[in-house]
Amino acid sequence: MSPTRLAVNWTGNETELLDAAASIAARHRALKGQEVRLQGFLRLLTIRGDLAKKLGGEPLDVLDGFERTVAAGAYLQGEAIRTIWAEPMLKAKDTAVALGVRATNREKVRRLRQRSAILGLPHGNGFLYPAFQFDSLTRDVFPEVRLVNKQLVAVDDPWGVASWWMSRHSRLGARPVDLVGTDRGNTLVAIARAAVEPLG
Repeated sequence: MSPTRLAVNWTGNETELLDAAASIAARHRALKGQEVRLQGFLRLLTIRGDLAKKLGGEPLDVLDGFERTVAAGAYLQGEAIRTIWAEPMLKAKDTAVALGVRATNREKVRRLRQRSAILGLPHGNGFLYPAFQFDSLTRDVFPEVRLVNKQLVAVDDPWGVASWWMSRHSRLGARPVDLVGTDRGNTLVAIARAAVEPLG
């Protein structure tokens, strides 16, 4: 569906529309992996007209507030990305080895990522895979990791799912990533299920 037709038929709120438009635009080869930047850019475009009108009244106050908002958003996003990249990552060939197959067998890695069984983060022309997902004893994906990634649909929102794993959760009293491979694996699955199930 084209962005124009999407806008005409859209019944959700403006934020959801912008996110959907950014997802469509990010499918273009030249924009691969740029969905977050596209979302920010589209939001700037939608408020540009309102901002211009407000600037006619009190430009300094409005501009300062706008700059603070943009800077705060960029800071939080930067912190989240920094936290994610602080975790050990595996290249595709190393992920294959962690899964008990030859380093050249990247097809298995690709299939698991596309099925949301493992989380792969876009990086350059390929993907990096957070190392916490793999059990070195069984040479497989931890069962709770596989279930959570599928529930959160990691292939559609890798950065959001990575942030879920690596951010402290109040109900757990810890980061989910720190509980992988422990006796609290089932709790992780329950928390993830609650995050995607509709209320009521």
